Amino acid sequence: MREPSITALQHYLNGFQSALCALGRGGIEKLFPLPFQAFHDYVGNHYKCETAIGWIGIILEETNHDEEKSFSVFCELFDRFKSLSIDHCSRATLSRENIEYHYRSAPKEMLPPDYQTGIPLYVDPTEIYIVKLTDSAGYMYVVKSQDMRRARLRRYNDRWIYKRKSEVERYVRECFGPSLDWKAVKMDNFEFRNSSDSRVIGVGS
Repeated sequence: MREPSITALQHYLNGFQSALCALGRGGIEKLFPLPFQAFHDYVGNHYKCETAIGWIGIILEETNHDEEKSFSVFCELFDRFKSLSIDHCSRATLSRENIEYHYRSAPKEMLPPDYQTGIPLYVDPTEIYIVKLTDSAGYMYVVKSQDMRRARLRRYNDRWIYKRKSEVERYVRECFGPSLDWKAVKMDNFEFRNSSDSRVIGVGS
């Protein structure tokens, strides 16, 4: 029997994630437990490590490249990751000024093949949420849209989990302007309409 190996586990998980993308998953799903794509940010925040080497690289470095020990550490971290939930949630209803700012001044998503044509990151946005995660894991944002099929949880090359609240607030201001009126709300989870593109998520109340 082979010894536990985090590298072998990564190969398996890569194949599994590829199959999910190829098959697609329609219908209504929940945001929590978080999708595996957020695990890299969770591990990076846990070890206070900002790097592009991926969750496996971070864990291997922390264990002096001990495959068996890294496998055990992965299991511990993944159990904690899957148990994350909402500790606190704030909501801002977007004004006409916020929406106009988004279409006029916010960064655009650049499209292939020439990557010169940009479209708004969020289509028909109505509300934005900042979520504080349990276990001091960090913060997320969720954008709600009039059209659930077009709303987005994140944008290309953006982070899933931010370590500090100031980081996610800075990104939100970049998208919707400085004038946002936040109110604390009680949220247990978010529902979304999934697609084969994990970036395209419609958020329900």
